[in-house]
Amino acid sequence: MPKLRKLTGSTYLVTSSNGEKYGVLVDNTDRISLEDDPEAMGEAPQAFTLYTADGTVGFGAIDELKVLDGLKVQIEEAKDDEVQRSSSELGDYPVNSTDTIHDIELQSELGIPTFKKSPRTTIRYYPGWFIVKQADGKFASKLTISTKGYSERAEKNEIHGPYTTYLMMSSELKNLNAK
Repeated sequence: MPKLRKLTGSTYLVTSSNGEKYGVLVDNTDRISLEDDPEAMGEAPQAFTLYTADGTVGFGAIDELKVLDGLKVQIEEAKDDEVQRSSSELGDYPVNSTDTIHDIELQSELGIPTFKKSPRTTIRYYPGWFIVKQADGKFASKLTISTKGYSERAEKNEIHGPYTTYLMMSSELKNLNAK
């Protein structure tokens, strides 16, 4: 039976009954405005978004997730130690295995989730592989980057990514350094 382990006020880790991780479910209901006009947008805004290794799926209500596999979904609170060692991935994107994941939010600049490495910090990070231009003009890889660091480099066209796999990133890195 799939379980939703509440990580923050609006995010859940979706696992199987034996602990296998499916992905991260984000509750977007606080972000949906009462002024949203579903007919003007072409479709109704999605109240929940499920980020998995296979992609992203939107749901209008939690009941739609329950019938996705025809299985009953159990929601439970995660303990603090479970949150800190929850995953080395956030949705489709990898994170450092030594990073702890706290306070997952959907960031609008890239449209992917962001996280904090500590509950007390204000610094947010993007998950995934990035290619960053160094001072010597060469490019180097980086796993996760702060949202501020990304924005500063994006203005100067000194960053590429995020990439979901090391293979995708390393292929692009090789091409960039060959120029």
